[in-house]
Amino acid sequence: MDPIYNHETGTREQEGEAGGRPGSTPHTIIEGTGSLIPPRTREVGIDRTPAAAAQEPLEPQQARPAPAPETPWEERLEPERERDLLDPSPAVRHPRISQAKVLARQLAASGFAFTSLSGAMPATAMRLGPSSPALMPLPIALCSLIAAGLAATCLLISPGISAIMATLCFMALTGTLPARGIGRLMSVLGQRRQDGYSATAAVICPTLLLMAELDSLLSLQGALACALAFAAAAAMGSCAALSLCLEAESDPMDSFGMVSRRGLTIAAAICLVASLATLNPAAVASALGCALLMRVGVGACMRRFRLTASREIVHGMACLIMLATLLDLVAVSARLPLVAPWL
Repeated sequence: MDPIYNHETGTREQEGEAGGRPGSTPHTIIEGTGSLIPPRTREVGIDRTPAAAAQEPLEPQQARPAPAPETPWEERLEPERERDLLDPSPAVRHPRISQAKVLARQLAASGFAFTSLSGAMPATAMRLGPSSPALMPLPIALCSLIAAGLAATCLLISPGISAIMATLCFMALTGTLPARGIGRLMSVLGQRRQDGYSATAAVICPTLLLMAELDSLLSLQGALACALAFAAAAAMGSCAALSLCLEAESDPMDSFGMVSRRGLTIAAAICLVASLATLNPAAVASALGCALLMRVGVGACMRRFRLTASREIVHGMACLIMLATLLDLVAVSARLPLVAPWL
C-alpha cells in the first residue's frame, strides 16, 4: 500500500502498523528515518520531526518566588505565653498541689516497682509509671510488717510455723531479685561462673537464716518486737544499699536508677526517726553501726570487682545488710528489750 502524503503536516501517512495490517490506527512515517509516530502524538500544524524539535526555542524557566522569612522562635512563643498567662495549667496555679500529686503517685508506684506486685498486676504498674529509687525503704519495710503480722497470727494457731510463714510471705512479696543478686555476688567473689549449686545456695541460705532470726525474736521478745525489729532492719538495709548508687556506675542493661543525695538523706532520716520512735535507742545504735559496717565492706567489694549498680545487685545488697542487722538485733534482744520504753 502506497503511503499518502499529508499536505497539512508535511509527512507521509500509511494505514496500519509496521506490517501494513488494514483497519489499524494510522501512523506517521518520518521521511529519512523510517520511524513511526503513534497518532496520539500527532497534532495538526505541529512538526514533530527530530530536526524541527532541535530548532524549537527553549522556554525560559519561571522564577521561583523567594521563600518567606521565618518567624523568630521568640515571636512564635508569644501566643503560647499569652495563653499560659490567661489560662495557666494546674501545676502553675497550684505548684504545691502538683508536687503532692506526683509524690502520691510515686509512693503508690513504689509498691509495684520494688516488690513482686509488678508481676502480679502489670497493667496497674504500667499505669502508675516509674517510682523514685529513694522510696525503696518504704515498700520493703511494709513487706516486713505484713510478714510479721502473719507470724503474729500464726502464733495464735500454731507457734511452730509462725517463722516459716513469715519468711515465705516476705520472700513472696519481695520477689526473686534479692536471691539473684546474692547469687551474682557469690559468683563474683568466688571467681567462677554461676551454676545451679550457687543459685540454690543463694536461695536456701538466706531463707534459713531469716527463718532462724525471726524464730529467735518471736521466742525472746514477742510478736510486736519482732515486727518492729524486722521493719527497722529492712529499712536500714535498703538505705545502705541505696547509698551504693552514689558511687557505683549504673548498669547499662538493668540500671537501678539515679539516687540524689537529698532524696537519700531524707529517706535515711525518716527511717532513723521511725526506728528511734519504736525501738530501744541502744538497739537502734547497735543496728545502725552494723549496717554501716556492712555498707563499707560491700562498697569495698564493689570497687574491687568493679560491679555496677544494677537492680539485682542493689536488692541483693539490701537483703544481706538486712540479715546482718537483724542478726545484731537478735543478739541485742538477749540482753535488752527491743521495744521502746514509751510504747
